[in-house]
Amino acid sequence: MTSYPGPVVQRDLLIKHLRGLRRSAGQSDADVATALGWPLSRLGRLENWAPDSPLEDLRLLLEHYGVEAAAKEGLFDLAGGSRMEGWWQHYVPYITDRAFLTYLSYEPGASLIMSFECLLIPGLLQTEAYARAILSDCLPRASTVQLDALVELRMERQRRLAEPNHDLRQVYILDEAALHRQTGSARVMAEQMNRLAGAGEDPSITVAVLPFNVTHMGRNGPFLVLESHYGIEDVLFLERVLDDAVLFGDSRRCGPEDSVCRPLRKSLGHGTVQRAHPANSCRPRLSSHQFG
Repeated sequence: MTSYPGPVVQRDLLIKHLRGLRRSAGQSDADVATALGWPLSRLGRLENWAPDSPLEDLRLLLEHYGVEAAAKEGLFDLAGGSRMEGWWQHYVPYITDRAFLTYLSYEPGASLIMSFECLLIPGLLQTEAYARAILSDCLPRASTVQLDALVELRMERQRRLAEPNHDLRQVYILDEAALHRQTGSARVMAEQMNRLAGAGEDPSITVAVLPFNVTHMGRNGPFLVLESHYGIEDVLFLERVLDDAVLFGDSRRCGPEDSVCRPLRKSLGHGTVQRAHPANSCRPRLSSHQFG
């Protein structure tokens, strides 16, 4: 059993099913609208599951397609789930990055998370103290309340993704520089390196290091890729200097995001990155000589 995928994923699934039903029926949108006596715009809003789409319209549409009772119940469950509040809504007032908020709404439905970080430890592997040090540096004008909320959000994401009923694989590639760059105090770094080393003991998590002596794969900057067993499009979150971006598509095919995703897959497949137990890369850096 998998965890609740969140309202946005359920909305996308419902949209996918509704469009699929029409295609399977061999009908155009005009055909369906005419048969139901609706204006085309009414069907369009329903197929895109607009926030005010009536459940009665959904029932009429499913009856038009002859959907059986069990399948109909599943689609109504998706409709109801899509209108629930995501757990992250509490943190929305503190999130200034709209692209990240879009990404966050898809994270609960992920079956695979792939991440590359150039300079820092990935957020989903950070300790609370390391996260606070990073966010304090990145958001020097943030209030204590905002910083507390953003740190709490990061820790809550980790907790939810680690739930035993969340069928998830996580792959993190970090540049070797992230292991050498001190963030916060010596104690903060020591705790963080132990956390990173311990993550590799989880069979569902791969932590790999891109050594200094290989071609840099992250020239586009840090990124996160979500893949889902629900069959919806992959989600790519790009962290950029001027503005972050979210792209949707198939991360296995060529496309706008291919220059980002393909090097990651190629490096994992051909051993460019070091897949050795993270303890080999992290724990030697816990010495007082390294961190003072």
